[in-house]
Amino acid sequence: MKTEFVILLFALFVVSFPVALSADVVWLVGEKDPIYGIVESSDANTIRFRQTRDGKKYESVSFDRKSIESVVTNFDALRLAALLPEDWRPWCEYSEELISQKQDPVAHNLAMRLLVIVVGNSSDANQRDAALSDLISLARNADELKRLTQLRYLETGVRPAVQTEAPTTNLKGSNERDAAIEWVRAIRNGKDVSELTLDAKLKQTVDSYADVCSWQELVQISKSNRIGEQQLRQLVALEFRLRSDETAIASQEARKVPWHLLASRTEKSLLSFPTIGNVTEFNPNETRFVDGKWSQR
Repeated sequence: MKTEFVILLFALFVVSFPVALSADVVWLVGEKDPIYGIVESSDANTIRFRQTRDGKKYESVSFDRKSIESVVTNFDALRLAALLPEDWRPWCEYSEELISQKQDPVAHNLAMRLLVIVVGNSSDANQRDAALSDLISLARNADELKRLTQLRYLETGVRPAVQTEAPTTNLKGSNERDAAIEWVRAIRNGKDVSELTLDAKLKQTVDSYADVCSWQELVQISKSNRIGEQQLRQLVALEFRLRSDETAIASQEARKVPWHLLASRTEKSLLSFPTIGNVTEFNPNETRFVDGKWSQR
């Protein structure tokens, strides 16, 4: 009878702390703040835990189960493995749950990864915009916030409701640049811009950014029946440069390089602008979680 009682107690203990535990947040008895990370393994007496403070560097530690008050699961490997490319709603739902736990660096970074994948792959404009908004709320520093905000503007035309930095006033040629931005956006959206060639000030403004898109190229694109991918990238790059008010200076060597080669050299190119592939360290093409690792399908 005594032996059966001991076995029953052991069974209840294992049920309370399952051996297959996979979690991010451990609350220790008597401690005010939790410990973040990922459980590596566990048995009836001990949990081995990969502790982290930033979601990037980990340190293996062990805890006696008696010292553990509770465990909260954020990182669910089975749930991640079940996420299917092209069915993006579960990705968004999981990211929303993780955002509520964003004080956990593992949950924070995982939410960002899921949202980056949605923005980079979903064909639903509203879904991408919502994911971009959530990404902006998760920005980890001022530069990342700025680039994510710029990316949302380039994709949707939506400006931030609150300025994140002091607005620049009385910039030379700002009215001309604003007008040029409207023209470029009109071309990008397929609107009638037949009066484009009559605007001398616009030509002068665009000529200042000839290393991105020359005036002749802009006129040619405006007359195209269908804007190609390369032309669209030129328009986006020109709009970004106009918005950023970057100095339009390019070397003669850069001017001789074809657009598609120049734009691909993101680490050297003067045409670098935010895309969902470069605003964070997460790769939007890695859409499968297999054997504990993210990979391209």
